[in-house]
Formats: sequence, structure tokens, C-alpha cells
Amino acid sequence: MDLNISNVAFVGDNKAGLLPFAEKVPTYEKEIAALQRKMQRSQRVNNPENYEPDFQVKKGHRTITKKGKVVKGKRQWKKSNNYKKFAQKKRELQRKKAAYAKSQNRKTVNEILRHGNVIKTEKVSVKGWQKRYGKAISAKSPSFVQSELQRKVEKTGGQFITFSTQKTALSQTHLDGSRTKKSLSQRVHHDVTGMKMHRDLFSAYLSRYVNQDEKLSLQDARDGYCGAEPLKSGGVAGVFKPQTSRLV
Repeated sequence: MDLNISNVAFVGDNKAGLLPFAEKVPTYEKEIAALQRKMQRSQRVNNPENYEPDFQVKKGHRTITKKGKVVKGKRQWKKSNNYKKFAQKKRELQRKKAAYAKSQNRKTVNEILRHGNVIKTEKVSVKGWQKRYGKAISAKSPSFVQSELQRKVEKTGGQFITFSTQKTALSQTHLDGSRTKKSLSQRVHHDVTGMKMHRDLFSAYLSRYVNQDEKLSLQDARDGYCGAEPLKSGGVAGVFKPQTSRLV
């Protein structure tokens, strides 16, 4: 399989697909932002000594007032009943968002496991994604899919095999062994052999042919593809019947 920021691609013996994470998950962004503003106003009213004085700045022909920053150092904070009420509402919205995402992602995990319990995939750093993409990763929770897959696979006596992205560079590799770097916006892989496939599905396909030494067997990948029914380049799930009996 191939884990991405917003979806996971898998290629099994008789089935392939591109499954989204936490599809249509409610983020409650507006509601949470409104509650945060109310909490900040409450804190300023009840803890004026913890903030620097407000100040005025000129913006073009206008003079606007800006709020003072929080004073540095450890401070005591008074939390009003209104603040606690807003904080509780915010936690509840975040809980509902997380519960929905987990429910949807469990369906994704179960769909993949319907096609086997031996998983081969690249080692990816979800923490690195979080630093770069922030809210998008938080809403989709790919780390949960990754850990839940591993937990369920190992519980059923299967295998969860990972290999280095640097050694294999599956998203850059062509069936003749050459490599071409792609931008993140380029979602379709145009192979030098003339084949065209969604880049995540192609990476998942190549994962089948990474051996124990973390080396990609291109000959096996070419032979397997010759006996396969091509997957749709748009990323829609399709039937895939390679000559080998391996499962990713």
C-alpha cells in the first residue's frame, strides 16, 4: 500500500483502490474559532495584569488599536465560569471531530484488510506531515490508519512490513529503472514504457516487489504488470490481477 496525506492506495491480488481518510469529516472550524475568541476575551477581562497594555499603530490614514501581548513568564490565571463553559464546548466539538474521523478511518482499515493481512509499505513520517500541513493532517488522521492497520494485522498473525523511501523512491521510479522527480500536484504517473496510472496506486503496486533487502525487483514488477488489467489513471478503484500471488 501507499500512505498519503489524504488517502491510502492499496493493490492486492484481485483488487486495488484509492481510499480517502475520514471523508467529509466535520472540522467545526468556525465554531471552534468563535469559542476561542470568547475564551481569549474572558481571559483578558479577568487577568488584565497578565497582558501588556494595548497600543495604537497607524495603518495608512487610519489609527488602529492593537491588543497587548501576554506578559512573559509564569503567571497565575483566573478562569471564570464562562471561560470554563466555552472550554468545555470546545473540547466537545474536538471530541466529536476525532470520533467521526476514527469511525470513518476504521472502515478504510477494514476494507484494506478484506484483501489480506500481509502489508508492505514505505516508512513515512506523519509527524513531518503535521509540521508542514497542520490542520489537514489533524482532520484526516493518517497516523491512526497506519497504527490501526499494524495493530490489526499483527493481531491476526499477519505481517506489517515497512521499507525505506530513500532506498526505493517508488513515486519517482519507472518500470525501466529510471527515476523522475514529481511535484506534489502531479498525481498521475506517466511511465517511460507508455503506461499511465495514478501515482499512489503505482507506488502501491511497486511495493509488492520490494524484497527483504529493501530492493525493488523491477523484472518482477514488469512481468507482473504485463499480465495485469491496467488500473484507471484517475485513481478509481479497479480490478488488478498480477501473475504473482503476493499481497501488499
